[in-house]
Amino acid sequence: MLYRSNKVMYDRLTETLWNQLRGEPMVGELVGSGIKLEYFPVALTTWGEWLAEYPDTKVQSRETGYYSTRSYESEHDRVVNDNVGGANLVVVASSLSADALAFRSEGKQFSLPDDAPESLPDMLLDEDGDVWHVERDRLWKDDDPAQTLSLHPANVSFWFGWESVMTVNPIFMPIRELGELVRQRQASPVEIAEIFLQRLDSIGPRYNAVVTVTRERAMEQARRAESEIAAGDYKGLLHGIPYGAKDLLATSGGIPTTWGAAPFREQVFDYDAAVVRRLEEAGAPLAAKLAMVEIAGGMGYRQPNASFTGPGMTPWGTDAWSGGSSSGSGASVAAGLVPFAIGSRPGDRYSRLRTIAGCRGCVPLMGA
Repeated sequence: MLYRSNKVMYDRLTETLWNQLRGEPMVGELVGSGIKLEYFPVALTTWGEWLAEYPDTKVQSRETGYYSTRSYESEHDRVVNDNVGGANLVVVASSLSADALAFRSEGKQFSLPDDAPESLPDMLLDEDGDVWHVERDRLWKDDDPAQTLSLHPANVSFWFGWESVMTVNPIFMPIRELGELVRQRQASPVEIAEIFLQRLDSIGPRYNAVVTVTRERAMEQARRAESEIAAGDYKGLLHGIPYGAKDLLATSGGIPTTWGAAPFREQVFDYDAAVVRRLEEAGAPLAAKLAMVEIAGGMGYRQPNASFTGPGMTPWGTDAWSGGSSSGSGASVAAGLVPFAIGSRPGDRYSRLRTIAGCRGCVPLMGA
């Protein structure tokens, strides 16, 4: 017999606590047994699916009257300085998604800068006004990078039932795992697209990685993917997974294809490149056109600033070039701006991208 709360379930027979979201034992004799409960949704739709079908739906209020001593409401308190179990922590949250991180603050008090994005903040200010950069595993001080504050183990949980639909953090998740969650309707293509579009908008300029964020096209394709999957028309691993395309590839619909060169900033085509067309057929939403070395390096590019978007930078250090000519593709995957990206490979450039940006490349055969 399983007794359910809003986060865990208790198995009276074996005296085991189960994680309700993953269906796995977390405390008790079944931990490590490999047993996992099959996912069986009670709700027959997700908020994203409902909104796609009924776009005029209005949510009047989420104020249920429930408050607790540690209820972090991300829309209001996106940075919370707290003490939990004797540990001084700062909790940083996004107002757009379930993304949140907790760091050991060592007694420092943090706040948001005035121009902080609605997504997970990339910077914080301490009580002295000093800037700290937010990474997924640490905070580090702007004027003293050796001074860091470590990530504190934490779990995101929700009180509101519909919000717990998006319990998956898709950033840096392997495509095979994310695609399986989408297939099982445990993750929403619409909500996944929103998360990566926000990252492209807010973080992409930091690395000179993005030329055009294709929000309208991405959301249209994500809504279509969500409806198709809900209707049982699942197309495969990339269905509902957003991606970025090197700006060498032609795109229709008035989306510029610049080839990384200023004279072609307004260039548009009335057709899609074959790889873009095939990815649309596979159900993958196009989230962005990504920066590149001008003319794909056809005129030589021994200087990394040979691109009108500026020198491509790797997220592992903004003083290092992200390679080329697919500089934006490599940086965007490494920084978690998109789950995957399309580049091109004359010579051995993919090997350089993998080495510099720290991500994997796959070279398909002709005709694949």
